[in-house]
Amino acid sequence: QVQTSFAHHRERQAMAEAASLIEKYRVDGGGDLSKAAETHQSILSFKPDWESYEATKASAHVLKLIEADAPAIKNKSMIQGHIQVVQACMNVMAMRDDKPIQWLLTLFYDMLREDSSSYAIFEEATKQKI
Repeated sequence: QVQTSFAHHRERQAMAEAASLIEKYRVDGGGDLSKAAETHQSILSFKPDWESYEATKASAHVLKLIEADAPAIKNKSMIQGHIQVVQACMNVMAMRDDKPIQWLLTLFYDMLREDSSSYAIFEEATKQKI
């Protein structure tokens, strides 16, 4: 029961952090769609150099396979084939540089909007305690 309580606390903490990031990067309260599209494109035009970040050096070869402009099915298949990449993505979330975090969150957001079954990636990662 203590373990379950701890897991729920961790989950709530992660959700609060995600909500904070979403709010931080919200464009004009979400009202100006052209500005939102411009910000979205700006974020995705950034190409993370995974080898240059200490947190992602070891998995840079796999992270490079994730493409912001690729169909969701391609990224989903690649991540499912290399589930350890989810741990690398979690490492990205702890980095101090906002750009790779924004890029990754935007990629996941777009991937889930295009193919909601991509959520299975996160379920599998949770089962494997990643």
